[in-house]
Amino acid sequence: MTTPGVEVACDALRADANKWTTAAAALQDARRVADGITFADKLGAIPQFVGGAENIVANYDRLKEKFTTALSGGAAVMNEVSTILKQVANTFEQEDRDAALGIKQEGPDR
Repeated sequence: MTTPGVEVACDALRADANKWTTAAAALQDARRVADGITFADKLGAIPQFVGGAENIVANYDRLKEKFTTALSGGAAVMNEVSTILKQVANTFEQEDRDAALGIKQEGPDR
């Protein structure tokens, strides 16, 4: 059992971790949506009639790739922050329990 102060702090850390996980999921959702958007589909036969349209499509595809990569990277970092916050909470609780056990083993005459 942990002390009340440590319990409150750990609950707050875990609540924050959940917010980071939720934000990571939102970025992953945005990446999936962005990944499904294609510029070439909207052009139809226009590239055949407009000089340089292939460059526009290629530039769009490169931009989309950079954007979706950034979204994935952001989600990964947010999930990592969440994991670290949970690990910190677990460590605080374990250290608090260990300290309490050490005090108990030394007895009340300490």
